[in-house]
Amino acid sequence: ETFSRDFPSQLFPLHDVYIAAGVKVSDSVTGRLSGGVVLLVRKEFSPLVKHVTVEYDNIVVVKLSKDMLGSVTDIMLLGVYLPPANSVYYKDTEIENGVFLVEQCILDIQEQFSDVSFLLCGDLNARTGDRFPCGDSLPDDFVDMEPSNMCSVTDSVRTSKDCVINAFGTYLLSVCEQFDLVILNGVLSGDCSGDYLYRRF
Repeated sequence: ETFSRDFPSQLFPLHDVYIAAGVKVSDSVTGRLSGGVVLLVRKEFSPLVKHVTVEYDNIVVVKLSKDMLGSVTDIMLLGVYLPPANSVYYKDTEIENGVFLVEQCILDIQEQFSDVSFLLCGDLNARTGDRFPCGDSLPDDFVDMEPSNMCSVTDSVRTSKDCVINAFGTYLLSVCEQFDLVILNGVLSGDCSGDYLYRRF
């Protein structure tokens, strides 16, 4: 979806609204904004959520307090939209792969915050098939999770109906390995079938 700075946040009075507005793309046939991300956070969680400013298009970052989720560290949630590889968005840039932007954003955050974990979500246009970033099985700390949260603890297999791996997906797998991230789709209960993560109409 495309979002602008004129996003009607008044329609969501119970939420704090964080926006990475769509950008004007040269050579766009329609001339409209492209991309953008909106993140809604319920106001009762406001004391535990802090917006983190980043200098990247189509990325919204908030820091979730460890007290909110009972985690060991605070969690940086990155809401991301990456235009697909053939988008005119990349035409006037030196960026060959959009996942590079996510990698740089994480590196920038690590310079500001020394002890945080990362949760990456959104539309990255990255197809990773059924591959794990670090080989063919889950890391040990995931195997030790509560069994009711896992699809198959014994097999340590990630399921995916999408068997394609594209260039963005290959880069994303390397970024996951670099920052010790795990792809949760097709691993955690609620998505044991590894369903498609997009719909084309």
